[in-house]
Amino acid sequence: GHETQERLVDVDKGATVDVVFELDREAQVDTGTLTLDSSPTDCTVYLEKGRNLGKTPLKKVKVPAGTLTLRLVHDRKGVDFSARVKVDKDQDTRQTIVVPKGRLKVVVRSWADVYVDGTKIGTTPFGAKDLFAGKHEVRLVNPKLGKDERESVLVKPGEDAKVKRDW
Repeated sequence: GHETQERLVDVDKGATVDVVFELDREAQVDTGTLTLDSSPTDCTVYLEKGRNLGKTPLKKVKVPAGTLTLRLVHDRKGVDFSARVKVDKDQDTRQTIVVPKGRLKVVVRSWADVYVDGTKIGTTPFGAKDLFAGKHEVRLVNPKLGKDERESVLVKPGEDAKVKRDW
């Protein structure tokens, strides 16, 4: 990490002035690097204060040393997941974060085309579908009945989320 400091100094023409900065030792941050893979890939990785580190896979990105909370986001796949990673000072920490999955069960009478996060996953009836844990938008469409409904669903790790309609 670094800190920017500025000082305004008046200097007479032709004169020389020494400018001294005293750096606060507490402001100096130990760093390491992070090499990070994820499942799913192509997640945007944020550090706790919102700093965007880039998309996975990350290769030797400079970060503060210590235990960090990383937030992985993949809008198309409905991923918004946080994980903790310990980064050692002056070392490259290699880590793989696997976003957990839950399942989505959709029951519609009579039937519906089902879209999750904008992608068609099938026409009911079908069995439960694995989805990455997180918030997903489910869209149910039955043109014959004039139905087109959306519902936000939270899929929790290892659990079943349910959407039910009786049309």
